[in-house]
Amino acid sequence: MSSTNGIGCGGDFEGNHQEGKQVENEWHTNGEEGDAPSLRKKKQKFHIYTMEQIQILKSAFKEYSNPSVKQKDELCKILGLEKKQISNWFYNHQTHLKAKERRLENSFLRNDNDRLKEENKRLWEAIKKSICANCNNQLHEKIERLSLEEKRKC
Repeated sequence: MSSTNGIGCGGDFEGNHQEGKQVENEWHTNGEEGDAPSLRKKKQKFHIYTMEQIQILKSAFKEYSNPSVKQKDELCKILGLEKKQISNWFYNHQTHLKAKERRLENSFLRNDNDRLKEENKRLWEAIKKSICANCNNQLHEKIERLSLEEKRKC
């Protein structure tokens, strides 16, 4: 039996055509009785938006980031999408923007933290250099204690 119907491997097998049928039924079902639907993995449906749909959704998002039912219905008519797809797009877009903002904020905080660590290090070095020889031992012990306390805080 040939497998040229678009299901299975997409072409004739050389030699025994029964192999093609077995592969077709074993791995690909077409919904007929006798097929083994449990062997086929169900793919989660997802929608690939057109550039025009994305532009319209983004401009709507700028106007209202949390659309009302009426606004969703209007977008459904304009874009030819289901209300659930509109809701999911808005939710995903909000999540994406919040994550982007968090990454940017974390980057700024990381840079500030690095700058403060370097400044702290320079100040400790300046303190160590400015200690007189007679007071060196006492101040050195205090500095070490303060350094340990600082490290514990981090």
